[in-house]
Amino acid sequence: SNRDRGLLRSLTLFLLASTEVLALSGCGIFSPDESDDSDKDPGGSDFKPTSVDLVPGPTGRENVIFNLELAYEEMLYEPYERLIHDLYVFRVDPAEVDIVGSAELSSDQDLESTFAMFSGEWGEEPVLDSSGVPTGDMDPVPPVQAIRLDLIPVVGSNWEEMTDGDFEGSWRRIYEVDMTVTYSGDSRVDQIRGKQVFYVTPGTLRNDTSGQLYWQLRGWEDQGIKS
Repeated sequence: SNRDRGLLRSLTLFLLASTEVLALSGCGIFSPDESDDSDKDPGGSDFKPTSVDLVPGPTGRENVIFNLELAYEEMLYEPYERLIHDLYVFRVDPAEVDIVGSAELSSDQDLESTFAMFSGEWGEEPVLDSSGVPTGDMDPVPPVQAIRLDLIPVVGSNWEEMTDGDFEGSWRRIYEVDMTVTYSGDSRVDQIRGKQVFYVTPGTLRNDTSGQLYWQLRGWEDQGIKS
């Protein structure tokens, strides 16, 4: 059955039983359309270059969002890893902090958990009582089989340079994030819609000593689901 779930209850609460790390996601509310995948190369050839030198300005920042969509839909870890800045953080919706157990997740937590999610790991999620409070019990979560993701800029939202605060020097834009997640061997389908904020900044790839700068995600803030 389909269940409307908050962003963090769909995949951020996908706790791996073996490592107890969190898998991050977006959110969404549309039906999968297999025909949309016909022009996507599973090898990743459709990923647009995000080198700051090759694609400067707004187009380079938009390519980060384009590549984020593709990485989730193709469930490809390496292209996703290239998008994550060393200082990246995911900020949890304040309404979900008690359930998640943390207000912020680091780049290492994100990368480890996303690798597990894309690799088809089984997981667990907290059981909630009728008031939405964790009971202390856990339910198993089947491996993720498919993800459909659509990132749509909020009307009137443009890339805004941050001149102070935790994300100083990065560029901020607000998106409506639509996602449908289906699971292996299970009739469960999570369909969620939410408003998210993305921060993009130049950074270097992990283990790359060339000094080449790429547009990367510096931050992702969950602002909750729409009623």
